[in-house]
Amino acid sequence: MKKFLGWALAILVVVGVVGYNAYQHRDQKTDKPVVKIGLVYPMSGAMGHIGKGVMNSANMVLNKINQDPNRQFNYQLIAQDDEMKAPNTITIANKLIGVDKINVLMTSWSGPSNAAKPLMIENNLIHFTDSYTTLSDGKNIFNCSVTNEDLAPMAFDFIKKRNAKKVALIFQQVPAGAEILSMLEPKLKESGIKYDEYLYGGTEFDAFRTMVASVKANNYDLILLYGWSPGIVFVARELKSQEVNVPVLGFDTVETANYDFTYFDGIYEIGKPYKQEWEEFLKSKHPDAVYMYDAMNVIVNTYEKAGKQLGRIPTTKEFRDIMYQQRDYQGLIGNVHLEDNGLLRVPTFLKRIEGNKIIPVEE
Repeated sequence: MKKFLGWALAILVVVGVVGYNAYQHRDQKTDKPVVKIGLVYPMSGAMGHIGKGVMNSANMVLNKINQDPNRQFNYQLIAQDDEMKAPNTITIANKLIGVDKINVLMTSWSGPSNAAKPLMIENNLIHFTDSYTTLSDGKNIFNCSVTNEDLAPMAFDFIKKRNAKKVALIFQQVPAGAEILSMLEPKLKESGIKYDEYLYGGTEFDAFRTMVASVKANNYDLILLYGWSPGIVFVARELKSQEVNVPVLGFDTVETANYDFTYFDGIYEIGKPYKQEWEEFLKSKHPDAVYMYDAMNVIVNTYEKAGKQLGRIPTTKEFRDIMYQQRDYQGLIGNVHLEDNGLLRVPTFLKRIEGNKIIPVEE
């Protein structure tokens, strides 16, 4: 009996030690408050490569900070696939806010970001986005992107410098595209430059075939191209198959579509910067990966400053006030300047496509 009691006591001691060590290990992992960051991007379908590249960038930043023993907080990324559909974005955002209790939301482009914006304002949470449109408000919404205020004038200057008299505007029907058109049209009219709009929304092959046939019949000097996959890919295929040999200016088109546009003679783009080393570092050609890498660093650095100043996770107002203590951030993309309206502004670039290379143009 004594022998049995001895063995039982020994087992209890071992279990107790293991349990205590497990508790200590758990406590070491959870002794810091957790900042939850929701990431809503297309992770599947034609745009899936963009969301996966962005998620990889975000994880690179958070994995690094979570390994720092001197960090103020633990950081958790909750990534969700909205398939680039605004109704999905709203459903996911509601769940992230109500169930997951996120501190920050990160979304993509004009449609999904506009859909989520009212929810973030209503719940007084921080929302980072990447959109050409003027989404930021400087209170809850912060936009990390070039904007149409820069893109539209640069597109107009490109048209003027090439002495184009007649231009085809092939645009996907989304808020950002509509905003660019509203900024471009007055400038084109004032300069006497003729233009026709070709707007598309679906992915019907026949519609693209008919549209491109009309473009070819009208003998334009230049095509201004705006859109995303898969529609933009169908446009490109039809332009090639119908042998429309007209110079093309796109808005980050090659990166967005993840498609080979090298068969065109004279492909240019305006939009976000691009460097080969970024693609190698982040494993993504799309510039969103670079933007969100820098945005995530801004978010983490702001929370870390807040932790040191306040000793706790900041409120939305406190986060905003601390972030505005620094107006310029040196990121992977270069200097990022925080403006009063919440725009994290970076320079807009003109690029040309040569073979499979994206090359900045200095004019």
